[in-house]
Amino acid sequence: MADLIFPDLPKAQSKNESQTAHDGVFVVRTIHVEEYRRQYQPQVLRLDRRFGAGLPAENFGMVKGLGFERVLIIPYGGITKWLRTGKPEHVAGSADEVYVGITRAYQSVAFIHDGDVAVPGISIFEP
Repeated sequence: MADLIFPDLPKAQSKNESQTAHDGVFVVRTIHVEEYRRQYQPQVLRLDRRFGAGLPAENFGMVKGLGFERVLIIPYGGITKWLRTGKPEHVAGSADEVYVGITRAYQSVAFIHDGDVAVPGISIFEP
């Protein structure tokens, strides 16, 4: 998934060989966020403190070098546009940070998002 942020760079290779019942990339609708957090206990990440009021979260930059079983990403304008269009230029100003956020997850990455999804490989979380 992170390769879609930088499509012109060499593809990343995952070294994770373990599987769980909930692996991959997901969109979680706002109405399902609490259920998703209860069920999977993801590390919640955000671009910065302007986003995600009410959810305990860490900024992308603060978790660089760390890894988590699951990550839930709070959206901001660029991620929302990227999810809707599939065009990586929508996250261009913060692509490094988004890449860090996505690549912190070992098993699953989820984005809070209520709109259409044009990025390939994303499933909708249904509780």
